[in-house]
Amino acid sequence: MIIIKAGGSAITDKQKPYTPRTDVMELIAEELKEIKDSVILVHGGGSFGHYPAKKYRLNEGYMFPEQIKGFSETKEKMEELNNIFIKILNQKVNAVPVQSSACIITKNKEIFKFFSEPVSKILNFGAIPVLYGDTVFDERIGFCILSGDRIIYELSRIFRPGKVVFGTDVDGVYDKDPRKHKDAEIIREISLRELSIEIGDTEDVTGGMGGKLEEIRRIVKLGIEVDLINITVKGRITDCVKGDFKGTRIFS
Repeated sequence: MIIIKAGGSAITDKQKPYTPRTDVMELIAEELKEIKDSVILVHGGGSFGHYPAKKYRLNEGYMFPEQIKGFSETKEKMEELNNIFIKILNQKVNAVPVQSSACIITKNKEIFKFFSEPVSKILNFGAIPVLYGDTVFDERIGFCILSGDRIIYELSRIFRPGKVVFGTDVDGVYDKDPRKHKDAEIIREISLRELSIEIGDTEDVTGGMGGKLEEIRRIVKLGIEVDLINITVKGRITDCVKGDFKGTRIFS
């Protein structure tokens, strides 16, 4: 089994609110068609989830009644993105959406209850369950934003995949910022201790790269291989699965 994260920065234009990158979604669908192993797919929110969640300060928990509108609006936008992705996926593979907030409850932002049976049933039918970062109810603070990265850790703990792939819009982890240094080079393998939280994504409502690295750390400690690749480039997912790896492999 393989768990794949389609990052929000890859499947949406994060600079333009509510703008999907359907070309990348189509590329992912084509790649998934070639994979023979069982796959669980989780995607981020990108420009669909970030804007309303930030506007209504949803990750701080329930503080004022107007946030309920923001909770609903964020959920609506995430379902919209998921629907777009599912329609594209189903042109190539059998993909079934799983509404994260309908099967997950958090407690102080940590997953407290996860009804994972629907995911198991979908896998049993040979289809791909598709979950996503979402606004979820929280036992202690009312509600919060649950990132796709945190969902991936919980899925990894339950299903113990052979590999977890974090797909972004960059080629991997560099030895220096490639936007500032033309001689920046990809680090093919790096330990968690060596990996700085300054490398990678900008911060967002789900914690940005800092939050991602925390979940990667927890996954690696389960003894599961974690690869960071650029899923906007044709062939990167299938190459990664076949062992012809182009990206950064993270180990303990």
